[in-house]
Order: sequence, then structure tokens, then C-alpha cells
Amino acid sequence: MEDHPGIKVTPPLVFLIVLVASGVISFFVPMPILKPLWFRLLGLPFMGFGSALVLSAVGQMRQAGTHVSPHLPAKALVTGGPYRFSRNPIYLGLTLNYVGLGLLANTLWFLPFAIGFMFTLQTQVIRFEEIYLEDKFGTEYCRYKDRVPRWF
Repeated sequence: MEDHPGIKVTPPLVFLIVLVASGVISFFVPMPILKPLWFRLLGLPFMGFGSALVLSAVGQMRQAGTHVSPHLPAKALVTGGPYRFSRNPIYLGLTLNYVGLGLLANTLWFLPFAIGFMFTLQTQVIRFEEIYLEDKFGTEYCRYKDRVPRWF
């Protein structure tokens, strides 16, 4: 087995595809949530928290000396920072950013696309990453999985 999870998709690319697809469908088939600006502005905290989560998780990985890309070998098991609360804080952060953008754009289309995004990550990325990390880090990763939830 090569030293990487063997995933076939790239999570940021999936994020961009979902973002563009939902934007296109929202343009042609608008489905607004609510009119008040204050409700739309709720998207800003989602995006702020999501971005902070991604940046913190990436920082933890770099500090541990491991690769951020799931296409490269894991050099260390990262369990600090946001990884204390979620095994996938980068994917959670991307999802929160997407939800925030959906609220700002005032479209209900973000809901099914957010669910599709999470489903795609779970079945096409996370599943393979977890098998790889369990093979690579063994009991240490299994104990980590037992105490930290996948998403939140």
C-alpha cells in the first residue's frame, strides 16, 4: 500500500464544484430564505468561524510537520487545537463557510448542496482517510477516534 489514503477527489475542488453548482441553480431557480438583511448577515459568523477553524487546523498540521493534502503521506497524528473537538475540522470549516455563503446569498439551495457536500466528503474522502490513519497509527488513532467525534 502506498503511503497515502488513495482518495480520488480533492476536498477544495468538491467545495468549489458545490459552490458553483448551487450558485448557478440559485440564479436560474431562485429560492430565497427571508428578506431581512439581518438574517442574511447571520452568514458572516458562520464564515468567520469556518475560516478560523480551517486556518487553525492547517496551522496545527503544519506545526506537527505533516501534510495538509490528503494525497500525501501523514507524518504525524494531529490531535491538538481544533482536532480536540472534531476529527475533520477542515471539512467542518469548509461546510460552515458554505452555509455562511448560502445565508448571505439568501438561497435555500445551500441546504441540499451542503448535505451533498458532507455526504461526498464522508463517502469519498473521510472513509479512506480513516482506514489509512488506522493502518498507519494503529491503536493511537483508534483511541483518538473513540474520544473525538468525526464532525463535531
